[in-house]
This record gives sequence, C-alpha cells and structure tokens, in this order.
Amino acid sequence: MGITETFYERVGWAAEGSGYEVLRTEEGFDVRRNVVDARWVAMLHQAQVREVIVHHVAVDEPSNSYTISDDVYGLEWQAGVDGTPQAVLSFQASRTRGTVKSVGFRKEWAFMPDGGLEKVVDYTYNTEDGRRLITGPARELGLRRQMDTWTKVGLIVGAIGAAGGLLALVLVLVFVL
Repeated sequence: MGITETFYERVGWAAEGSGYEVLRTEEGFDVRRNVVDARWVAMLHQAQVREVIVHHVAVDEPSNSYTISDDVYGLEWQAGVDGTPQAVLSFQASRTRGTVKSVGFRKEWAFMPDGGLEKVVDYTYNTEDGRRLITGPARELGLRRQMDTWTKVGLIVGAIGAAGGLLALVLVLVFVL
C-alpha cells in the first residue's frame, strides 16, 4: 500500500463521527462537510450554514509531500419530499480557491414556555476543523505540506499589490513634500 492510500485511510479514521466525509480523487482525496447524512443535516440547517469548504488534498509520493487546496461552495436548503430539509450544493458566481481561513459562529436563545431562556442554536464554524483532520495524520506519516498553486498565485498578486502601494506612497511623498 502506497503513502497516498495510507494517508487517505488515516484521514478517514480521523473524520469518523466528525461530520466530515473523505472521498477519493485522482490526485489524492477530498475532505468536506457531510451534507447528506441525516445526523449532520439538521444541525447544519438549524445553524443556517450557507457555504461549505472542500479541502482538495493532492499527494506527491516521490517528494513525500502534499498540498491542500480549498474550494468554497454555496449551500442552499430545500424541503425534501417528506418535508425534511435537504442541502443542495450550488456553484456561486464568485469562487474562492487556495487556502481559505474563516471563523464564524451562530448563537440564538429563545424564551421557553416556562419563562426561562434557553440556547436553541449553538454553532461554531472554523475552516481549520476540516484541515486538522488532514494535517494530523500527515504529521504522523512524516509528510511535508507544500503550498498549492492557488495560494502561491495569491501571495504573488498580494506582493505585487503591496509593492505597487509602497511605490505610490513613495511617489506621493517625493512629489508632494
């Protein structure tokens, strides 16, 4: 068994019971929120989750390394035939790729019939949750994480933008002062 298969299995074990699923791909595997399992659908619907991140993992066995490239997809909710909520993945007009880091939460309280206040929604969202399912087993297997192409492009574009801003500031200071 190759390192890719071992890595895939270990991430699958780490994902058990977490609300994430691990799916094989040609380059390695994907880790994403399980939006079809009834155990998780109700919680995601109640928290009104509107997007999911798919972590695409590609393994380079010769260099003993891997990359994680994130894709953000919209999530729409529709009533199923029996009236229960169903998640429908949708593509958005905008798409985010590379390394996505996002944290959010949703908390709601409601007055109960006895007059008490009770928390009815308590959901925390952190893109690192899914990524940790990958990085832990990778560390155990001695795999090195490399930057994916989209993240490299983002850093280059950011560096060019920062350099342009710095140049503009210098020119303003030189010609105005």
